[in-house]
Amino acid sequence: MNSLFDLTAGATYIVTQGITDYANHSVSPGTRLTYVTQGFDSATGCFLLVFKECKLRFQEEENKHLIGNLQDYLSPDHAPSSPSVASNIGDGSGDGIDCPNCRTKMTTHAAEVFYLPNPVEVGTCGTCNLMWFDQTKCISLTPRSVLELFQVLGKGEPKTQTPLPSIFRCPRCTDPLTDNRDQQHGIPFTYWRCHADHGELFSFSQFLIEKKFVRHPSPEELAKLRATVRQIACANCGGPIDLATDTVCPHCESAIAFIDPNGVAKAVHDLTLQEARTVPATEAETHAAFIRAQNDAFADKVRHSNDDEFHDLLAIGAAAVKALLRR
Repeated sequence: MNSLFDLTAGATYIVTQGITDYANHSVSPGTRLTYVTQGFDSATGCFLLVFKECKLRFQEEENKHLIGNLQDYLSPDHAPSSPSVASNIGDGSGDGIDCPNCRTKMTTHAAEVFYLPNPVEVGTCGTCNLMWFDQTKCISLTPRSVLELFQVLGKGEPKTQTPLPSIFRCPRCTDPLTDNRDQQHGIPFTYWRCHADHGELFSFSQFLIEKKFVRHPSPEELAKLRATVRQIACANCGGPIDLATDTVCPHCESAIAFIDPNGVAKAVHDLTLQEARTVPATEAETHAAFIRAQNDAFADKVRHSNDDEFHDLLAIGAAAVKALLRR
C-alpha cells in the first residue's frame, strides 16, 4: 500500500490542533509525536498512524477532513529535542519504564510485533508480577516474542507479590489506566490500558490467559492434582486455594486454571515453522514433550516444598515451557 500520510520515519512533529481519532482518542495541541509507521487495519477499516507515543486510527469517511489536511494538525519540530512530561517518566531509551505499582524500574525486553519494522519495549516487574506493553502491542506479538516472554515468567523462585492498587497510572503520561475485561477459553481476565494508547498493563497470569495458554482442568486432571498437592495459588489474584474444600478461589471466586498443553504446542510449532531452521515436530509431539516437561517441573517443585506451601500452577507451567525450549 502506498503511504497515505507524507511523514518521515523517526521525525518529531508538534500537534498544532487537537486531534481526535475514530476511536475517540485525543491528542492535545503542543504534544510532540515521533513518527514510526503507517498501515491499514482491515478488521476495523481504519488507517493506522503509529507514533512512538501513541497510535491513531482514521476512518476514510468520518475522518476524511483530517486525512486530507493532516499538515494543518501536525508541524515538523525543528527545535532541539527537550524532555517532555512523558520522557521524564521514561521513554524506554534511557531510564526505562517505572512499574505502575511499586515505581521501581522494570526489566525491559525488546519484543517483535507483526506489523512494525522495529521491536517495541516490554517491561516486566517480578516483584509485582506485572508486564507493561508499549503502544498497546500485546495482541500483535510474534510467536518468538510470546515464547521469549514465557521464559522470563519461568525464571527464578517465586517471590511474595506486592499488593496491587485499585487504580494504576500510565508510566508514560501518568494518566489513570482504564480497566478492561475479556475472556479466553471461558476464563475471564482483566488488563489496564492507557486512553492515549501509550500501552497496556497485564499481570503475568492475565497475559498467559490472553494468549490462550491457560484453561480449566478436566475432572480427571483436577482429581489427579488433588491427590498430589494440598494448596495451589489462584491464577487471578494469587491467593491460596485449598483443593480439599474449594473448587474456586475463596478470595476472588475465579475457577482453578493451569497451562494448556495444546496452546503451548501450537505456539512452539508456529515458532519452528516461522524460523524454518529445522523440520518442526508435530503439534502432537510437542504436546507430549510439554506434558513430560510440566510433570518434571511439578514433581521437582513438590519434592522441594513443605506441606503448607501452595503451588503456582502457572509459574510451574512457564518453567516447563522454558525447559522445553532448551531442548
